[in-house]
Amino acid sequence: MNPLAERRAKVTVKVTRPSAQGERELTYAFEQHRMSITVGQGGNQFGNAKVQIFGVELEAMNKIARLWLEVLSPSNTDTLTIDVWDGSNFVPFFAGVITWSAINAANAPQVALEIEANSAMIAMNTVAATYAQDEPVGLQSALEQILGPTGLVVEFSESVPVLQIQKAHLVGTPMDQAAALMNYFPELTWYINLQRFLVRPVNGPLGGDPIPVNK
Repeated sequence: MNPLAERRAKVTVKVTRPSAQGERELTYAFEQHRMSITVGQGGNQFGNAKVQIFGVELEAMNKIARLWLEVLSPSNTDTLTIDVWDGSNFVPFFAGVITWSAINAANAPQVALEIEANSAMIAMNTVAATYAQDEPVGLQSALEQILGPTGLVVEFSESVPVLQIQKAHLVGTPMDQAAALMNYFPELTWYINLQRFLVRPVNGPLGGDPIPVNK
């Protein structure tokens, strides 16, 4: 017998749009609307989310969604966060930059606001200076210096040994530089979740280090 479990989610959208007074920050919170939410780790690296929200007012949809056939230019100021209900509180589940949004009226009168977001986009959409380091430096320190301007926090699993790099010369976005740096350590893997750049051993558990269990 499976007890009934309440499934609730709160989707918060923040966008910056032009107005008569200049740039204006807008915040929309959706909780009572009928929604379809899909979140996954695409390619074992980049967290992706796709949300369909029904019953959104036309004015709000026009502020959030991209214009039809407009060239897509993701902005780090346009963000999507998802909180899920754990029975007593809303807890963070996903956070990322909006990469695509549109109004889907194919099934009218049921019109959906569709939004896609990526948790790594902020590091792929930020201009970064070249990272050059000749003296030995810790891998975690190097990653923190590269990703610091994006707001991503670097976290290492306790089972990852202390590693150093030397004579590094990295170019591109913060994501390009971090990925190139991690390529030197094939025994490690990484992913981004809730503004954290998480590093762990290959085939290690996503949630951290394994819990030992006796016979």
